[in-house]
Amino acid sequence: IASVIKNIANFVWIGIGTMIALALFGVNLGIVLASFGLIGLALSLATQSLLKGAVTGFFILLEDQYAIGDVVEIDGDAGLVENMNLRITQLRDTGGRLISIPTSDITRVANYSLHWSRCDLMIPVHYHANIDDMLQLTRQIGNELQQDPNWGELILEDPNILGVEEFGDSAVTIRVWIKTQPMKQWDVSREYRRRFKIALQDYDNTIPFPQREIWLRTDEGMQVSLQGELKRPHSDQSEDDSSTNGQSARRSERQTDPQPKAVPDDGEAEDA
Repeated sequence: IASVIKNIANFVWIGIGTMIALALFGVNLGIVLASFGLIGLALSLATQSLLKGAVTGFFILLEDQYAIGDVVEIDGDAGLVENMNLRITQLRDTGGRLISIPTSDITRVANYSLHWSRCDLMIPVHYHANIDDMLQLTRQIGNELQQDPNWGELILEDPNILGVEEFGDSAVTIRVWIKTQPMKQWDVSREYRRRFKIALQDYDNTIPFPQREIWLRTDEGMQVSLQGELKRPHSDQSEDDSSTNGQSARRSERQTDPQPKAVPDDGEAEDA
């Protein structure tokens, strides 16, 4: 913010010096001021978005919403602040991309590294595991991590085991909060997960993963053999066989016509 104030002060002093120089040369300052007023009005209309960004950037600096080196999320774009001024803010995201955001478009900022940070851990445990033992294990890992000389200085408060957060599709989720130094929440989270995985191995337990059980239901009276063939019960099959045999017999009767009877001629009938 010091550089911004310095630039504004320089601009004001330049304007005052110009006015004084014009007055010494006998120029009518009233006409000059009126001309500058009209020019300023035209420029304000043409550069409305730029002026809005300058005002927004000034208040961002004044309120110390974020600074260079902070990790922030601005309207859905997250990254490390590499450069900022009254016109733009530039972020470097995890993929290495440099994102330039106009200050006039900034409406919402989430700062992940201002004053302190927090690990928000969702620890999955198996449904068959003893939930009280798992809660005790998460608390034990947090205490050991805090007492470790290499990690204790990064943790500001005792780990907070919130308890069972939800019942998921494949696991029970335990939520853990750990307050850390700014921008150290990711390092502490990774170490906590590593220690939790090792502790589960000692407990002869595993990390749950999504599983699906498939139930096959067939129509009533139908059976599925081990070979994948579809069969029916014997009673239904015998009825089908009898009906099939009956249909075959009727078809054979229709195919075999009776022999025609001999019809005598007219002459033979008279002789008789």
